[in-house]
Amino acid sequence: MYKKEIRYDYDMFKCVGYNRVIVNKCRNSVGYNRVIVNKCRNSVGYNRVIVNKCRNSVGCDRIIVNY
Repeated sequence: MYKKEIRYDYDMFKCVGYNRVIVNKCRNSVGYNRVIVNKCRNSVGYNRVIVNKCRNSVGCDRIIVNY
């Protein structure tokens, strides 16, 4: 087991039934970002995949957070 040095606000990753929305701007921003957020499995700190997509899927960022 190793510890990752991740400098995020851990309040954003708290599982209290729902995940908070994390929005990253796409590199090629066309004005809107579609945010897809999956619920936590349970409240013990398992976050599912958080995927940020904009209307034009070209040059968008993708985030996968596993806790």
